Amino acid sequence: MNRRIQFLFCLLLSISLIVPVSLCMADTTFVGGNIESDSTWAISGSPYFVTSDVRIINNSTLIIEPGVEVNIVSRQNLLDRLVV
Repeated sequence: MNRRIQFLFCLLLSISLIVPVSLCMADTTFVGGNIESDSTWAISGSPYFVTSDVRIINNSTLIIEPGVEVNIVSRQNLLDRLVV
């Protein structure tokens, strides 16, 4: 009986540590490269981690919804032109 309680305790502890981490990472989006067509960064994909240059080309539009968190991983050439 004592072994069973120890096993259940360890199992519950493991689950309680794993689930919150996976929930935090579930909606994380990593972005970089060319955006070639109209795109939206939605709150459902937030936070967004910019891992390399993001170029909006072909006369495209990037919409960043209110409340979206954008994190710049590399700060090289942070902004060439930003129109809000």
